[in-house]
Amino acid sequence: MLTPFILTTLITEQPKYIKPYESDIVVSIQREVIEPIKIELVELEPISYKSPVIQPQNSSNTYAWGNCTWYVKNKRPDLPNNLGNANTWVAFAAQQGLPTGTTPAVGAAAQYGMHVAYVESVNDDGSFVISEMNYYGLNIVDTRTVSGGWQFIY
Repeated sequence: MLTPFILTTLITEQPKYIKPYESDIVVSIQREVIEPIKIELVELEPISYKSPVIQPQNSSNTYAWGNCTWYVKNKRPDLPNNLGNANTWVAFAAQQGLPTGTTPAVGAAAQYGMHVAYVESVNDDGSFVISEMNYYGLNIVDTRTVSGGWQFIY
């Protein structure tokens, strides 16, 4: 039968390098072992994660970070948190009395199917530039020029 105990009870010498979380390491040994074991701590390479976008800044945004809905709500903090999934945004906004329509306008939230984006600029030919998150992958922000078939929340 193996018995768990805290690693720090085994160390008789002061280690040269300990990370704060290493005090939580648990080791199992057999009860029959009565002599101490020697443990060598080694420095680990740091683990880093680089997000393609900055971390959330709008604490009133309850949408899931990394998704298109979070991004547009962060760009438009005046919009409510109860617009649902991307495909319901324009309908739910209209039900709540927010202005909606089919003409692009700078600063509008744009919906197309299961996706929402933010209108950055409108071109003379009727196309418009949107910024968006999660079109090409979770947490990825991009811009592109689109046209036709979008609905908007002004």
